[in-house]
Amino acid sequence: MLSNLRVSKAWRDEIGYEAFNRMVGEALQDPEINIHPELVNVLENPDEGGNMLIAEYILKPLDNEHYKTKAPRYDVDVEIPGYFGGCWGMHMLHLPGDLETYEHWKGPKKLTIDLPTYLDRPVYQYPLRVSPLV
Repeated sequence: MLSNLRVSKAWRDEIGYEAFNRMVGEALQDPEINIHPELVNVLENPDEGGNMLIAEYILKPLDNEHYKTKAPRYDVDVEIPGYFGGCWGMHMLHLPGDLETYEHWKGPKKLTIDLPTYLDRPVYQYPLRVSPLV
């Protein structure tokens, strides 16, 4: 299913294998994690598929310096056009970040918010909505 993901293992390299393995061991002692076989599998097999990405979220609290390094940098001037978009179907997933980035984007930009579109039919059957960059 997620076999072709190329998830970075830089965080593990940064903290070292010993610290990473210690954190995994501690997490596997947590009964809230142990009741979910999928989470146990992720922690026991971090190098498979996208497991490292999920392991990183399990092992690191969400609000700390680690995630601040991954946050968007709006202080950078860009000249390339930005195309942002999301849908109302999973509005809590991508749409907040799209709206925030669109608001701060300094270059030409376009924002599309539409109905959920899923590739359950040929692409040519979807309506084409084009608007100029502003």
